[in-house]
Amino acid sequence: DSRLFVKLGYGAFGLGTNQDGEPQFTVGGYYNVIDNLGVNLDYVINQLTDDNADPGNPYADELRVSISVNF
Repeated sequence: DSRLFVKLGYGAFGLGTNQDGEPQFTVGGYYNVIDNLGVNLDYVINQLTDDNADPGNPYADELRVSISVNF
């Protein structure tokens, strides 16, 4: 799972791949908790992926929460 994202103010747009190498897109927000600690909340859009257990059907969309530390 990897992702590149563009952050402008509190909003973020990302694109990357999931564990199967299929495209994944995210739209979300970013909030600084303290000087070097931030929280991201992203909506992951998986409509272009293919669930290997159920071919032809995409993985379900999901919310992703992450914490980032800036050095």
